[in-house]
Amino acid sequence: MIQKRLRGVGVALITPFRNYNIDYDALRRMVDYVIAGGVDFIVALGSTAETATLSLKERDEVLRFIVKHTADRVPIVVGMGSNDTHALVEQLGSFDLSG
Repeated sequence: MIQKRLRGVGVALITPFRNYNIDYDALRRMVDYVIAGGVDFIVALGSTAETATLSLKERDEVLRFIVKHTADRVPIVVGMGSNDTHALVEQLGSFDLSG
């Protein structure tokens, strides 16, 4: 259940890469930057996050990283979408969306 209504400004994060790998240092700086700038919520794994090119494992790792680093400073909206319904259902079942 959503405890708090989302309103205000939300920022859809990209997934930064360096040498073909997810750049977690850049992702950390980006999260801190948008929160310091006054964003009301973050959108993780939306279509701007190159989600379609990430494996399920990478998606899970990015989401866990963002949740941990955000540390309840702002709410997080998790983008879930696919052109493959079965893959999306599998993805939804594999993510820990508690908290």
